[in-house]
Amino acid sequence: MDRGEYSTRAILAANNGRIVGTLCEIIAPERAILEQRGVRPTRQRIAILAALRACVGEHPTAEELHRSINADADEAHSPRGIRSRRAISLATVYNTLETLQLAGLCRVLRTAHGRRWDSGTHDHVHLRLADDNSVEDLPAELGRRLLAAIGPELLRAIERDLGVTVDGVSIELEGRRAPRSPVEVSRPEADAPRRAQARTLLQPT
Repeated sequence: MDRGEYSTRAILAANNGRIVGTLCEIIAPERAILEQRGVRPTRQRIAILAALRACVGEHPTAEELHRSINADADEAHSPRGIRSRRAISLATVYNTLETLQLAGLCRVLRTAHGRRWDSGTHDHVHLRLADDNSVEDLPAELGRRLLAAIGPELLRAIERDLGVTVDGVSIELEGRRAPRSPVEVSRPEADAPRRAQARTLLQPT
């Protein structure tokens, strides 16, 4: 044992393992997040939560998460060419997302083409685009202004009149991307690459 290894073990022992816990939270925060919500941190749940948290603002489907996770697993090989991580089934992804939702670690967004999943559990505004059925987060400042327009007085009135408790606010806007104007389409800087390519093709060889 070299001096560096001995010193590290001595520090860990002196701190009664507290450093180990801190390092685990830094290296694998998903494990700590699951444990804090009372969810058993299995390998599959950690991988799926990590993949979902990496898709901030993207709202992936279960199928998209499944492909992403298993693509990473396919690339993870040991020096001898043996896979170091096993693939996760689509059923496991679905079941885990349901578990994460019940634990308050994600939201489900229901669309005409199926469900999408959102790792952002705070109050924010979604924008659904009919062009490709994608769902985006409204920029934070615009979302805050829209949510503030509702006002706590209105929420209290809803609770009082309906006899309910409002735990959160979820707003979804629907729209489509604005078409480019003729000026934008024909602007010189937009045509410059095309003209440069045309000049290249017309040059004598």
